[in-house]
Amino acid sequence: MPVVSSPSEAAFVVGIEVLSGIVLLPALQCRAFNALSDKISDFRIKQFNCLVNKMKKLSGFVAALIGVLLVGVSLAQTTTNTGLAFESPWVRASAPGQKNGAGYVQIQNKGSQTDRLISAATAGVGRVELHTIINENGVAKMRQVQGIEVPAGGAVTLTPGGFHIMFMGLNAPFAAGESVPVTLQFEKAGEVKVNFEIKPTTYNPMGAGHGSAHKH
Repeated sequence: MPVVSSPSEAAFVVGIEVLSGIVLLPALQCRAFNALSDKISDFRIKQFNCLVNKMKKLSGFVAALIGVLLVGVSLAQTTTNTGLAFESPWVRASAPGQKNGAGYVQIQNKGSQTDRLISAATAGVGRVELHTIINENGVAKMRQVQGIEVPAGGAVTLTPGGFHIMFMGLNAPFAAGESVPVTLQFEKAGEVKVNFEIKPTTYNPMGAGHGSAHKH
């Protein structure tokens, strides 16, 4: 504080300092507020950028998941404009040294006319035949059939122990996780292309052991 020589001067000096404080305080407060505001803005920008990056990663994951689900659905069921639908087409992966394989699927006929599967074809095999399993004197035997009926408004199930598509003379083993493109030939519907998913060698679906035709 400055040196004063009289009470009046002292009062004057004190008044000047109080007035200076009153004038300078808002300016200091304004600077402090601006600095704090800048820090808050920087924090919000960083948080926003972080949120955007997380959303990008999440959207990529969701897109990949949707892609996987769509592939699964396409393998699980293929519906044609002929009124035929194919539920869960599959084959087993080849065991070491195995040269044959069998394809299974449920064929649903949503039309008003009975149709008939008469043949099947795919690349990379010697030949493809339609087969069934019959029981002769307690012994299960495989027999070739000329066609498999698909009743109108019903379905036929190709399953282990019953009707199936036999792939004979494989050029390369069926590998689990891949698929086999098969062209099915019907009397009325004509050619229909269906992808058969290759399941593990040990795969055995619930209820396997018979093939049947039935109406809904």
